[in-house]
Amino acid sequence: MHGIIVVYGYHLDHIVGSVLVDLYLNCGSFNKAMAIFTGLPHKDVVTWCGFISGSPHSHGKQIHGYTVKKGFEIESAMTTSLIDMYSKCGEIDSSLTLFRAANGVLDTLCWTTIIAGCGQNGKEKEAIGYFGEMLSSGVQDRK
Repeated sequence: MHGIIVVYGYHLDHIVGSVLVDLYLNCGSFNKAMAIFTGLPHKDVVTWCGFISGSPHSHGKQIHGYTVKKGFEIESAMTTSLIDMYSKCGEIDSSLTLFRAANGVLDTLCWTTIIAGCGQNGKEKEAIGYFGEMLSSGVQDRK
């Protein structure tokens, strides 16, 4: 199927490319996913978030460094993906650092990601505390 996509030139479309990247990451083929991602001429927030969320931890930190260098981290979706990646890898302190630094871009998804990350990493009291803070902040859901 991938061969047919390449023959017709659809592999350069950022949506199709994102799907291919996700496919190869789910199959454990990080190098193939990276090659496709690198070849995409247009990388938007959705493309980056999918790549970050699906990447193994060994590559996640490198991707995080690259996104910071390119200035993508200020986006709420990007920050949420990074928080999720670090939480899943057991690096809740890195997740908390990102969350605190993202003060101006916090939405419901970002809040629930840090709450879930705390809960999954044995920080139940912090999760409850962040839930209370979220309610107090009056944060609005993305539309």
